[in-house]
Amino acid sequence: MDSRRRTPSERSLRTSDRIDQAVLRSIARQGVDLTSMKSASEEAQISIGPLYARFESIDDLVAHLYERSIGAHLETLLENLGLSIFKGDETAKAWVAREMAKPSTESQVLVEFLAVARRYPFLGEVIRLHLTTILNDYLASSPAPASTSFVSINIVLGYLFLLPILSKQDKELTGDLIDFMASLVLNSDCWNEPPSQATPLHAELPTIDLGPDESFMGDIVTAVIKVIAQVGFEKATANRISRAAGRDFANTYHAFESKDELMETVTSAYIPQMTALSLAPFLGIPRDQYLVRSAINGASLAAEINRQHRQLRLESIVAARHRRPLTLAMRREFSKSDTTLMELINQHLGGATDEQCHQARLMWLAIRANSIGISMLASNTSLLEPIDWVAASSALYAELANRGFVAT
Repeated sequence: MDSRRRTPSERSLRTSDRIDQAVLRSIARQGVDLTSMKSASEEAQISIGPLYARFESIDDLVAHLYERSIGAHLETLLENLGLSIFKGDETAKAWVAREMAKPSTESQVLVEFLAVARRYPFLGEVIRLHLTTILNDYLASSPAPASTSFVSINIVLGYLFLLPILSKQDKELTGDLIDFMASLVLNSDCWNEPPSQATPLHAELPTIDLGPDESFMGDIVTAVIKVIAQVGFEKATANRISRAAGRDFANTYHAFESKDELMETVTSAYIPQMTALSLAPFLGIPRDQYLVRSAINGASLAAEINRQHRQLRLESIVAARHRRPLTLAMRREFSKSDTTLMELINQHLGGATDEQCHQARLMWLAIRANSIGISMLASNTSLLEPIDWVAASSALYAELANRGFVAT
């Protein structure tokens, strides 16, 4: 027998590897929703038959990918993050920095999975079980309380998810962001804060005022927001929106030329709300008030009552990651939030130096990434809901106070 001939099992493994790598590339490029069995087979340059011989659906396929490689990548990410922060391991820190600056295919797929897993039953089940286990392990090995331990994970995952939308100025802050989150986590003076017992507040979905004569469009836009929060942008079909609104979606085209344009309107309402929630307690607030407000914000982000609000955040970013017009629209809104931040800083300080502006942008980036990270994790595990965020709030206040951004 010719030893060079491959056995059927060897050929099958090579085909499976080719499929896995092709689908990972596809998901990194265009997301889970735009990856079909047909597009996966085309990407892998095989007929669709071998794909269906292995998997019944995209849900089966993506769950397999998580179990085969993405779950292990998340474990590696958490391991290096822990070594970097708690052990001061420079090799691990460099690994995290490289991954944040130029994410691997695995990191890109990981955040896509965490954002949409709830809509894919098998994938969602696999992620929920694995994520809960490894997060518990991470918390058990951390000397810091749960809220500050989670801050590092939240910021890294949130940053990776936001990266395609961030400005060049934001991306230049990556190295500083890693040091900043380590300072937050390692501030042991804040670890033993008395419990805040913060009660989560219900966060309403954003509303859009289209004027007194636009009740029809108001119903449509409200329906669009709800449908996107439920099923994502790509699956927000005209029929779904019409049913949710009780109106004929086709009539919207006198006001919006496309679903993308309508989504830009939704984004324009959503980002200012996010900015207001994040910046409202940011400047000039006494420490006791700040801790209460900040702890409530954290509890509200993780609370089950705000599940739909979290989903809208994630689905908006998923859409913006893969559709250029939406990417630009979200960047514009974040740019407006930067302007608002600088106005607040200058008003509070009576003028700000370049270094103070740099520090303010850094903290605003950390706050954004943290809030998105909480949304991603809370959508996949219940571990965050009972957490008291007062220790993390105290650590952030200390950083703000050190820079003169809050009342002391």
